[in-house]
Amino acid sequence: MLAPLSVWPFALGADFPAFAAEMLSPDLTGVQALLTSPGVVAAVWAHLIAFDLFIGRWIHLDARDRGLHPLVMGPILVVTILLSPIGLTLYLVVRVLRSPAQLTSSTRQ
Repeated sequence: MLAPLSVWPFALGADFPAFAAEMLSPDLTGVQALLTSPGVVAAVWAHLIAFDLFIGRWIHLDARDRGLHPLVMGPILVVTILLSPIGLTLYLVVRVLRSPAQLTSSTRQ
């Protein structure tokens, strides 16, 4: 997760002042203009990859603690890495459907 984030400041480089100013008072036109710069696009991409990895790691650890089968979790994690809002939503639905009584005795303390 640190590798994508380490790219972020270098990718922004000279675009950082304009990026910071736009993020303090964002509007669609300004954000669209920023996304014409390859450095800003690389920084945004690194940010999204780091977010996807963070969410995927949380899902993996939470599912393991809850005793959810890896064959159920595998596809959800793939979707999370590709489309994190959809993968997170799928996982939260599975998590809600999995009642506390179904948790394995090893996860109860």
